[in-house]
Amino acid sequence: INDVIQNDCSCRGTLIDPCAINGGDADNDGVCANEDCNDFNPNISRPGDACNDFNPNTTDDIIQADCSCSGTTLPPTPTTCQVDYTIDDLTLRVEPLNDLINFVKVYDSNYNLLLACEDWDQKCDQSQDFVLPQAGNYFLQILTYSDWSTTVCDIFETISATGISSNCRPITNGGTINGNQSVCPDETPAPILSSTFPTGGNGTVEYLWLSSTSTCPNSLADAIAGANQSTYSPGQLSETTYFRRLSRRAGCTDWFDGNSNCIVKTIRTDCNTGTSDCNAQYSLNRGRLSFTNIDAPIASVKVVRQDNNGTIFSCNDFGNICQNNFTIRLTPGRYFVQILTGQSWAQGFNCNIFEAINVPYTNALERIDSEDKAIGESYSIETEGFHKSISIAPNPAHDFIKISFEGPIQHETTIELINSIGKIERIVTLSENDLSKTIETDDLTTGLYFVRIHKKGSDTVVKRVLVIK
Repeated sequence: INDVIQNDCSCRGTLIDPCAINGGDADNDGVCANEDCNDFNPNISRPGDACNDFNPNTTDDIIQADCSCSGTTLPPTPTTCQVDYTIDDLTLRVEPLNDLINFVKVYDSNYNLLLACEDWDQKCDQSQDFVLPQAGNYFLQILTYSDWSTTVCDIFETISATGISSNCRPITNGGTINGNQSVCPDETPAPILSSTFPTGGNGTVEYLWLSSTSTCPNSLADAIAGANQSTYSPGQLSETTYFRRLSRRAGCTDWFDGNSNCIVKTIRTDCNTGTSDCNAQYSLNRGRLSFTNIDAPIASVKVVRQDNNGTIFSCNDFGNICQNNFTIRLTPGRYFVQILTGQSWAQGFNCNIFEAINVPYTNALERIDSEDKAIGESYSIETEGFHKSISIAPNPAHDFIKISFEGPIQHETTIELINSIGKIERIVTLSENDLSKTIETDDLTTGLYFVRIHKKGSDTVVKRVLVIK
């Protein structure tokens, strides 16, 4: 207002205060009272300007259109613990550790600190893993805070690590073994064989043998180095010894999942070790196993496959009487040979032979010579349908024959027993995973019979068996 010509001929007047006609500007923040949401607070001006609503549960506070101050509401802080833990084998996992402050500690059973993560040293990952030193019981402590004054998780629990991986499908029955025996100090005990194999779970079976001279062994400290098969040959012993077989599935760590019974090899003290009247002998030539001097009042001969404990041939005083000299034919494979002879049961055995033999592979299929005095058939068949060995025993048969396979049957298999004129006398079926089948022959007449084995969708194999009454 009041514009006038100045000395320099310019025209100027007195500046008008813009807020003079708009309520003034009491807080001198440059915003007139008609627009200022609070003309007495220079920190509060127009809508959209930053402000502080002093609410800890909001963020990005601004002046609203009604001149109030508010912000975006924060998500609520958890008031209950969301942390969980899992144990697989020996790995402990704790998650999620999402709170502002986190502590996790693992103690042994004596409350000694073993493992930890915490905010001021080894910070915890959102998913924190610990490797426990061994199977057993531990104490687990989990503490989390949303701030130093607000506890979210407060856990202190006993945990147990089994040492079993989630990939482990453990054995549930360790099976049974046989081989209790009393022998003289200069005799070699018979091998310990499987009566039944371990069952349950899934995967390859691993074996470990224990021995002790004081009692049935129950500690891995009694493990026999290198004894990792389903059977075990102890060799010559100097004192009475107890044996146990342990087993587990591959991927498992606990040997005692498969805990067998205990057997004992007793060393006799009433033996005369200075003399021996054993004249019985055997010899092996190109699959022909010959026995001589089996002429004692008490005599027993047995031939057993090592892979499945299937009896290939047996003779004794109770049924199939042993001849003095005889021969059987065997197909390629590993066998145990046992010869027992003596004068009487009371006097014990003059001969106690138990040895392992190996018949090397020559032909894919061995045939039995007609001049053999005794027959023990074990056919090694390498066709696509029958790639595992088949054992037919006893042969000759009296009351029964047993057809055994080296491994479990993979497909349904039919077995027929046919007489010499082609009549089917017996027919049985094996299901998947079967290992053997017994056929009764007690009501059949003496003669030659044929065993026909047919696997569904594959070859048929026919073998002969002699039934004697």
